[in-house]
Amino acid sequence: QAFSESHPLRPTTPYGIGKLAAEQYCNLYFRRYQVPAVIFRLFNIYGPGQSRNFAIPNMVARIREAGPEMEMFGNEHDTRDFVFIEDICEAFRTAIEKKPAGCTFNIATGKETRLLEVAETIARVLNKSVRFFYKPQAKDANRVTRILGDPSFVARTIGWKSRFNLEAGLTKLIHPAG
Repeated sequence: QAFSESHPLRPTTPYGIGKLAAEQYCNLYFRRYQVPAVIFRLFNIYGPGQSRNFAIPNMVARIREAGPEMEMFGNEHDTRDFVFIEDICEAFRTAIEKKPAGCTFNIATGKETRLLEVAETIARVLNKSVRFFYKPQAKDANRVTRILGDPSFVARTIGWKSRFNLEAGLTKLIHPAG
């Protein structure tokens, strides 16, 4: 099920708690001091110039360096909602133009993509043949395996929706001049 902006928030990491605290500060300053704050909940961002510390640039580098086989992290059911950086910039531009103060928006595609599909698409864009595999792992109750954002509120409120599908975004990431 997709996460809407009204989905209950129960962070389980210091990072998640920090993000929630920042949202609460924005809401407080909007209510108390009329600071025209807008909260963006950005889902999995990717794009040119991103550090290899992030999932997709790391995967691109690993696939470039891979032999005929490559081990994947996690499991074959892991999914994320990947949003290309140009779509995120467009969401910011649209919000600046429309001024929806006091709103919280999911900046997501609304499309759940398996990480294996991302790897296969990267290999195709790189024109590289790689067989991907997973090793069995112990269950980790705290590990998030599926993430999907519901972007319908931002679409209704300011008219934003993502334009880039995964292959188009990955192609711009891998071949920026092309």
